[in-house]
Amino acid sequence: MENQNSKRMRERGLWRVQEQEKRSAQLEAFLQKHGITSAGNPSCIVINTGKHEHQELIFIDRHVGDKIQKHQIEGVQFMWREIVTDGESSGGCLLAHSMGLGKTMQVYVYSTLSLA
Repeated sequence: MENQNSKRMRERGLWRVQEQEKRSAQLEAFLQKHGITSAGNPSCIVINTGKHEHQELIFIDRHVGDKIQKHQIEGVQFMWREIVTDGESSGGCLLAHSMGLGKTMQVYVYSTLSLA
């Protein structure tokens, strides 16, 4: 028999991800419409792509943007989405990659953003 609390938590998590994906698609369309793109512009890398309308955009520092790789950006966005986006406490997240792919850089960038 399935625990009802576990079922509600799983359903809430799925709903949260769907809502974030919707907001992310809307933000992407808005940025494209206004010609804002991170391609070739390290100061335009948005971290909180699933933000609510009342939240400001958060960008990676341009000095870091010059050095960070695409998979590392995705890792930082993942951490932000799982820990910060909804403004409510969550269980956290696990960042796992093979050795040498830059997990330390991702955690450093995330920590500097979340402290700001």
